Amino acid sequence: MPSTFHGLEVARRALFTQQSALHTTSHNIANANTEGYSRQRVQFEQTSPFPAPARNRPEIPGQLGTGVQAGQIERVRDAFLDFQYRTENNKMATGALEQMP
Repeated sequence: MPSTFHGLEVARRALFTQQSALHTTSHNIANANTEGYSRQRVQFEQTSPFPAPARNRPEIPGQLGTGVQAGQIERVRDAFLDFQYRTENNKMATGALEQMP
């Protein structure tokens, strides 16, 4: 069974996770005018829950949650624009090779 301070531990994890999201937001704002920069986003992940007393299998109901943590930081990009850029860049590279003597 979790300790008496389990609620405080869940709150601490939530605060640290939100702090990492705020750091990422400030990084996005600082680089808003940078050429070629794409914004970033923090993916939140749940932490492993405590199973119910006398039940050691985590897939059964009756679990006690333990909070959230920061997972990976991903770049937010437009897949269509990336595809268009790569296609046009490939055409230009192919055309330049054909013009070489």
